[in-house]
Amino acid sequence: MADTQVAKKANSALSIPAEDLLADVGRGLEKVSSDDMTIPRLAIIQSGSPQRKKKDDKYIDNADEGMVFNTVSNALYKDTFYVVPCEFEKLFIEWVPRESGGGLVTIYNASNKPQAKKEENGRRFLLENGNQLVDTAQHYVMVIGKDGSYEPAVMSMSSSLLTVSRNWVTRMKLQRENVNGKLIEPPTFYYKWPVTTIEKTNSDGSWFIYKIGNPEPVGDADLYQAAKSLSDSVRKGTATADVSSDNDNIQF
Repeated sequence: MADTQVAKKANSALSIPAEDLLADVGRGLEKVSSDDMTIPRLAIIQSGSPQRKKKDDKYIDNADEGMVFNTVSNALYKDTFYVVPCEFEKLFIEWVPRESGGGLVTIYNASNKPQAKKEENGRRFLLENGNQLVDTAQHYVMVIGKDGSYEPAVMSMSSSLLTVSRNWVTRMKLQRENVNGKLIEPPTFYYKWPVTTIEKTNSDGSWFIYKIGNPEPVGDADLYQAAKSLSDSVRKGTATADVSSDNDNIQF
């Protein structure tokens, strides 16, 4: 990931002399490359998510369905929070079905995805080998903390969340700003969007999906540049997200 893709934090009281810290900036991780790092994902906790099960190694204290969590730090977002969308990509992910043990197999893009057949009940697309092929929208974002800090993350959307993704992308495309008398389509990272979750219910049960509110300009030049840097890194292929456990919280 690019150097700017780290959380921006306010200065805190330090017991180490400032001159020592300034002299040792970046020490210890000089040999780390983008291959050694992963962008955290945001995921919604559902009723059956492992984050709610105390005996599961993925358990998060005080986690409840409808909350959003960071898959690396386990930070919980209980209320509305803001994200700055930086880049979008469409993936097609092959999974072993849960009833067969689950697990990631391969990630495809639109140009090399294999043919899959829809089940009779219309819920899943299956490959000839019996694995699922899941249409997945990846939204690379900067998540804004309550203290004004920000850090990169990926919002992976599949199944019922694809409708949320389509609506959000459409709204992004419709945004316009008047700059020097010219009406333009600004970059996605010009705006921050409020995110929360809402409950959906049908005959099969209930689950939570994202609800995206109305955008407003980021109003922070540093945040704008950090979001632009994340966009550049995704385009270059140097910033990627780990999707190996995505299906823990997906409503297939």
